[in-house]
Amino acid sequence: MRLQLKHIIFAFLLVGVFGKSEAQLLDSLRLFYEEEFYDLEYAKNNAEKVFKLSLRRQKLTKVPDAINGFYRLQQLDLSRNKITTLPDSLFSLKYLQRIDLTNTKITVLPAKIGNLTNLVHLIINGTNVNKLPPEIGKLKNLMILEIAGTQIYDLPKEISKCTKLRRVDMRSIELSDYEATLLRDLLPEGCELLYTPDCNCRK
Repeated sequence: MRLQLKHIIFAFLLVGVFGKSEAQLLDSLRLFYEEEFYDLEYAKNNAEKVFKLSLRRQKLTKVPDAINGFYRLQQLDLSRNKITTLPDSLFSLKYLQRIDLTNTKITVLPAKIGNLTNLVHLIINGTNVNKLPPEIGKLKNLMILEIAGTQIYDLPKEISKCTKLRRVDMRSIELSDYEATLLRDLLPEGCELLYTPDCNCRK
């Protein structure tokens, strides 16, 4: 109770210091207790309450246009759908802190990912994406990057600008010790790199 009260007081302080719009960005504890919406139609009727939306395994072939109306959205799960592209409008959701695109059909992570400057957790596991755009370096709040099972064997040098990064998950991607060392040199101090040791099977 005391911990929750502390975060509520902090939210009011944000309103006073930064204004109403900045206070919409919830800290992790408050976000944890927010309702998660699983039905798009129900969410559309309660747009002002939608901070977390999960459309996992809903046979989607594209990102629904309705998502643009969830101006407070901070967690979005689109995993295990047949989505092939990410529309520009998705990158206007300025409060988004977590997006899960696991096992979708995307092959490109657009440069506009750099617009999501509040993003803390980016997940593209199991996609056919083969590189990260240099704009990834604009994600100053990024702490967890999950790219396991993709075709990404290298990271752009701009990743070094993500100074809050604490974990990069590249499991199921085979890297030699030398390749892993080169990647670690790009990452901020204390960032954990997870990968699969090279079995010399990769051509």
